[in-house]
Amino acid sequence: MLGLAASPLGAAPQQQPTVQPQVNGEESATVSDGESEWRFTFGGGYTQRFSTDFDEGDGDISVSALTGGLNATTDFSDDLSLTLRVNFGAADYDFGGTSGFGALDPWNTVHGVAIGGALTYDLNDKWSVFGGPIIQFARENGADWGDSFTGGVLGGATYKVHDRLVVGGGVGVTSAIEDDLRIFPIIIVEWGFNDNWRISSRGATGGRTSIEFTGVELIWMTNSKAWEFAIGAGSSYSRFRLDDDGIAPNGVGQDESTPLWFRTSFRPNETFMIDAVAGIGFGGKVSLDDENGDGIADSDYDSPLFVGLFGSIKF
Repeated sequence: MLGLAASPLGAAPQQQPTVQPQVNGEESATVSDGESEWRFTFGGGYTQRFSTDFDEGDGDISVSALTGGLNATTDFSDDLSLTLRVNFGAADYDFGGTSGFGALDPWNTVHGVAIGGALTYDLNDKWSVFGGPIIQFARENGADWGDSFTGGVLGGATYKVHDRLVVGGGVGVTSAIEDDLRIFPIIIVEWGFNDNWRISSRGATGGRTSIEFTGVELIWMTNSKAWEFAIGAGSSYSRFRLDDDGIAPNGVGQDESTPLWFRTSFRPNETFMIDAVAGIGFGGKVSLDDENGDGIADSDYDSPLFVGLFGSIKF
């Protein structure tokens, strides 16, 4: 399954994308076109990253974000499937302080759209390969959408060790706004080591919605299958074009960190699911570049607490 990740720390969807081929036989509603059946999932939610201080100066930063997305998957045959996904989001940044990075007040609301597709082909009953394109836009409110474009490709392979364990990996290559190409690894693991416990790289919602946290989770599911609890860790990266009115006209902003989280999920039936998430981010850093990508300012910030609430529906 393709996953264009939205950040648990509130940035718009310009993060490192991930691909997750269908390896656990998820079920969803279908719409038939006479030849193949499409399975759809829509998800959305809200994340609040609470105020935290910058390492230098007396400034602080907080972020509120709304995110959503639509996922569609179809099987052309027993061996070949296609997943399409679009994610969108808006993250409202609030800077404060009279000195340091916060005093610059470098950007406000960041909008993002991410579109991708992935083909998955089963070579045999053990090996599968996957790959597809990535198209993304990330911009501050008022900036030109055309100046916020990035694109690339990703691909890899998975190996089914047995019915409860699938491992795999790959690589992604994508452009970055006024920066060098980003090359990143893709790590895939789906390991159900008993009926209630599993390790999954699908992220905080187990790949069932479009709101995913890039990372790996240890998950425990109750015997009723209605409740699920998990702890996870991952990465968050966002780079976006700025408007032409601020301290760096047509410049570039960046926000990155390493979040750790706890998740509780409730699924009353096969159609609906609700996820509540709370966690803390480590290694947070923001940077401000001019329109040519040359650095103007950057700063680390203290570890912020964050909470999120998400929901999804299959149709």
